[in-house]
Amino acid sequence: MAREEYSGQRRRSPSVPGTRSAQVAWSGILFGVGLVAFLDEVVFHQLLGWHHFYDLSTTAAGLVSDGLFHALSWFATIAGLVLLVSTRRSGAGRGAPTEGLR
Repeated sequence: MAREEYSGQRRRSPSVPGTRSAQVAWSGILFGVGLVAFLDEVVFHQLLGWHHFYDLSTTAAGLVSDGLFHALSWFATIAGLVLLVSTRRSGAGRGAPTEGLR
């Protein structure tokens, strides 16, 4: 059994057709949802004070629900960006420059 020499490069798993495009699509969806949630939180909830995420209770409950909504929008935005960077670094697909990301 021949021993393989270490070339210093990471092995890539075989790419599954459509996987990269699905990852890019999900990253765009998550980032878009997070961005729209940020705009809604800042403009409608904080600046204009038009509504809370949950208006059927006290003001304190509305503020807590706004905070949770804001936290979830952060998570969606960060998850979208991490997924995009991960997809780009994997280099699975044509024309995916990975040299500048190392």
